[in-house]
Amino acid sequence: MRKLIVLIVMTVAMLGQTLAAKAQTSAASRKPAGTAKSDVDVVIDLVKGGMSESLVIKQLQRQGKVHKLENADLLKLAKAGVTENIINVLMDPSATLTETPNPPVPPPAPPATNNLAAVVAPTPQPAPAPEAPVVTPFPPDLEGVSPARKRRVVISPFAYGAIKDWLQGYFHTTDDVGQGLRALLMSRLQQSNVVTVLERSAILDDEVKRGSSAGSARDTRIRPGRTFGADCVVTGDITIFGRDNKTKKKGFGAGLIPDWKWAAIGGFGVTDKEEKAVVGIEFRIVDTETSEVLLPASARGESVRKSKSLGIEGLGIGREGAAGGTFQSAMTSSGFEKTILGEATIDAVNKIVKQIEEKVPHLPAKPRSIEGRVAQVSANGVYLALGSDDGVLLGDRFEIRQINNEVLDPQTKDPIALEAVKVGELVVHEVEGKSALGAYGGQQLSPATITGKGYQARLMTK
Repeated sequence: MRKLIVLIVMTVAMLGQTLAAKAQTSAASRKPAGTAKSDVDVVIDLVKGGMSESLVIKQLQRQGKVHKLENADLLKLAKAGVTENIINVLMDPSATLTETPNPPVPPPAPPATNNLAAVVAPTPQPAPAPEAPVVTPFPPDLEGVSPARKRRVVISPFAYGAIKDWLQGYFHTTDDVGQGLRALLMSRLQQSNVVTVLERSAILDDEVKRGSSAGSARDTRIRPGRTFGADCVVTGDITIFGRDNKTKKKGFGAGLIPDWKWAAIGGFGVTDKEEKAVVGIEFRIVDTETSEVLLPASARGESVRKSKSLGIEGLGIGREGAAGGTFQSAMTSSGFEKTILGEATIDAVNKIVKQIEEKVPHLPAKPRSIEGRVAQVSANGVYLALGSDDGVLLGDRFEIRQINNEVLDPQTKDPIALEAVKVGELVVHEVEGKSALGAYGGQQLSPATITGKGYQARLMTK
């Protein structure tokens, strides 16, 4: 009986231990598992662990996961020293990376020494950085100048060989009528809003005249379109320049006139007189690069005046009637324009202007290539050693480049190329024959450089 009781007690004890173990196991299983780290924390651990930026970025790009970072995440990453490149790749694995400057290398620590003077010696200070150059904004475009360029026209003197002998015999003058007609035509075209008339020196005019003439060999013709930016040249010949008067007399026979003390007159009557002036011009619009005649045309100007006069045969009363109109050497004067021949000339010029305004705007614009040097810096602006003779126009924009070196031909020692860097831009607001003045913006120009290697001015406007 006692053995049975002992066995029961042992069995109950063992059962209690088993139930306690099971309870402990169940409680342990109910403990919460450790929380997994977020990708933000993983990146912070990698950076703090010493992994380079490129390796971290490669790992994130390999995963290819887009992270939607909150403001708290961004602040946390920044405080941990994570670079912007890594943060950008976290948000977009395909983000463009910016170059990260290398961190400055700290100077090596001074060697240990027992010399007290060496220990307390001041640390050498780095040399001060050079001052940044003064930079001003680039100048704005010139007001009133359209960016769409009007076609540029050169007017060449007109030949007048066909009428030269008649002109000298009738008017007793050796004046150059071709130059006079050119001046009239330029004056009319300068009032036009369709084309731009380029002023040219006498030397260039002579080159244009020879280069665009029909008798010039094709391989010797000049190409002023590349030289000074003209789109076309207008030239031609004066073929007619004179009068074509008609006179018709109506007689009344012989008679006596009391006011003339009954003098006997052979005859008298009324004279109908028609005065007519005619100016004929054959002109051509010529391509400045190819010398091709783009438009052969002609213009004929006329002016007619009629008058009546009482003429007495033999005395010639009223023989000139109401007109006359002699040649004026100054063809652009108002006096010449009021003559009958002047009216005919203006009529012909107006017809030429009309055809130029209709045809020239449809021609392809010629690109201009103008290069020169900066001449001087003044309180009014910057002067260029370039002007209207070189094709410079109001509103042109030039790139200003500092010349660092000239490349020379090894044989001739002539400069063949320039090594230069852009330092600013200039907009022209005043133009003369050999110079142009403009507003400048960019790095400050040095007078020493101007007189030294110099600054190059290169046309940007086409």
